[in-house]
Amino acid sequence: INGVAVVGGGRGAANGGFSVRFNVTAESDITGVIKSVSGATIGNLTGLTRAASGTMTTLRWDGKSRSGSVVPPGPYMIEITARGADGQI
Repeated sequence: INGVAVVGGGRGAANGGFSVRFNVTAESDITGVIKSVSGATIGNLTGLTRAASGTMTTLRWDGKSRSGSVVPPGPYMIEITARGADGQI
């Protein structure tokens, strides 16, 4: 994964969430999650689940937890995984 850029409102639903744009170096299945600074998964990034090599891919977070509640503003980590056809990350 390269060329990562975070675009959008802020760190919570009140600010409209945000989008993450990136490129992959090979065709890949992609997933993304939002984590607390302690590493607990808080929410999911949504969008495409497959990315083609060299194309800009965008995933979005609406600022809500997996249960649908609005998360408070604060620091969060983004984890994006791209898995190629050979299973390698």
